[in-house]
Parts: sequence; C-alpha cells; structure tokens
Amino acid sequence: MSGIIELSLAAILWHTVRSQPLLIWLGITLLLTVIRVSLFLYFKKHQPTSEQLLKWEIPYAISLFLAVLNWSIGLLIIIPIENLNVVFIISIFSISLATGATSWYGQIRYMQLGTVCLFFVPTIVALLTHGEYETLWLGITAGFIFLGCLLTCHLSQKTVNDHFELAYELKKAVRTAKILAHTDVLTGLNNRRAFFEIAPKALSKCKSKALPISLITFDIDYFKKINDAFGHAAGDIALERIASLLTRNLRTSDVCCRLGGEEFAVQLPNISLKKAIRVAEKFRKAIMAMPIVLSRQKSISITASFGVSDIGDTIDNLLNHADQAMYKAKNNGRNLVVAYAAELSNPSIQIKTRKSIRL
Repeated sequence: MSGIIELSLAAILWHTVRSQPLLIWLGITLLLTVIRVSLFLYFKKHQPTSEQLLKWEIPYAISLFLAVLNWSIGLLIIIPIENLNVVFIISIFSISLATGATSWYGQIRYMQLGTVCLFFVPTIVALLTHGEYETLWLGITAGFIFLGCLLTCHLSQKTVNDHFELAYELKKAVRTAKILAHTDVLTGLNNRRAFFEIAPKALSKCKSKALPISLITFDIDYFKKINDAFGHAAGDIALERIASLLTRNLRTSDVCCRLGGEEFAVQLPNISLKKAIRVAEKFRKAIMAMPIVLSRQKSISITASFGVSDIGDTIDNLLNHADQAMYKAKNNGRNLVVAYAAELSNPSIQIKTRKSIRL
C-alpha cells in the first residue's frame, strides 16, 4: 500500500521537483517495500508459533520504522519549498498516512505512536517554518490533527486493551461456570450431571468394541451418625478424603463422580466384573484403614458399602444394578463388596468382610 502511494506521489511530482533526489527517494522506497513484502511472504510460508512468533516483531518493527522514516525525512529533502502547491500536496499525503496509521498499527502501541509522530512532526515543522501565510495555517491545522491522532491512539489502545481484558474475563467466567456445572464443589470430582454426560459415551464405546465395562457404587456407612455426632465439618472431611483416595488410585480413563450426599460412583472401562470386584475391595480396605483426623486429639474411622455390576445396556441400567448390589451389602451388615448376579433376581454377595464398627 505504501509503495503504491509513493509511486503515485512520485508521478505527481515528476515534472515539478528535481528528478535525481526524487529517484533516490523512490528507489529507497521501493527497496524497503520489497523487503517488507518479502518478510510477509516468508512469515506466511513458515507460520511461526509461540516464542518464534514474538521474534518476528523485531524485524517487522525495524522495517516499518525505516519505511516511515524514509517517507517523512525523504520528503523534506525533495520538497521544493518555493512551490506552495507541491507543499500542500505532500503535506496532505503525509497527514493522510499519519491518520491511517492510528488504525493500521492499533494493536501495537509504540508502533502506532511512532509512525504518527514520524509522519506528522517533520511535516508540521516544515509547514510552520515555510514562512507563507497559507502554510502557517496549514501547519497549525496539522498540529491539531496531530493532537487528535495522539488522543485517538490513546483511546483506541485503551479500548483494545479493555476489549481483550473483557474477552479474557468473559472466557474465564464461561470456563469457570462450565467447571462448576460439572464439578462437585466439595470434593472436586465430577458431579451427577457430568457423570451422566460422560459415562454413557464410555459405555457406548466399550459396547461397540466388545470390551468389558463395570460400574462401582458405594456410600459411607452411617454417614448421618457421623454428622450428628461430630458435625457436618467431619462429614465434609470424610468426603474429601475419599475423593482424594479415588483420584490418586484411578486411571485417567475411569469416570469417577459424587452422585450426591455420601454416595459415589466409579465407571471402569475395559475392566471385567472380576477385576472390578478387586478394585472395589481395594478401596473398601483403604477406606476402613484411613483415619479421618478431626483435631489433634480426635480422629474417627469410617467404612463403606460397595455394589459392583457389569450388566446393563444403558448407564441407567448399569447404575441401577450396582445400586441394588450396594443395598444388598448394606442389608447384610455393611462394609461389604457385593456384585450383581444376572441369573438371580437379587444380587449375590461375591466378597464378604467383617462388619463395620458402629459409631
């Protein structure tokens, strides 16, 4: 764009100014134009990213500075001071380019201010010192336009910064809202809503590839008594400790969630029922051996009852069968792992351990 504008100006001035300095200025202009176009083409070809992208700002800024410097200083050399018409023409070109720079380089503040100053200041100085009545007023007018451009640079940069800040805050708020909508605030696990969005996809994927998939549900035994005896803070600590235990010992492909209250669910893709029972037993023992420290002098032990199932065409069926097994564990004394058996109308106990200690 600047190369085309400078060629147009050179054509206008060809019969008015000295040809030798005009050709020198035009040659430097075209050389800088070729350099800048080459930089852009090289940039487009290699598509740099990350830190490499930031390094391109230096040659870009240098090439821009030289181009604007050649325009502003070069015109002062070739301009015939005695020809008032030429002074007006060049001044209008320079002022137009300067005002355009406020939008062209609005993303980078120092470039925006630098180009505006390089375009305006030499032109204003030349007009004010020309000695003619007309150029004096044109210089004064250009000065007001210059101040307006500086104010525009400040306001546009502030607007851009506010826009980016607002966009960032909005994106952050959306991300936070999405996390809160799918995360249990207390434990940091998936909540019920997230579970019913993620688990069906895992189930469908395993079914399509003929892979096993199992589901474990469990809840803390006598949780209400814990809250009544030691307060809800003790119950919250117990839930947080169990959540930490799960996240430390599960795979990234497993879907773990707090279904609500003291009940949890763990979906195990590509895990058979037999292996899932072993996983549930591992967690049952870990929970039973895990002290819940309430203070320096006080700690309690908790237990949990587990239900395991690998039967169900939908996540609701799978969860329902695991729940039936878990209720069977509770009815048989708690602190048990029970697996759902398809051939029976009721769940059958696969693993039985000692009864939980009542509070």
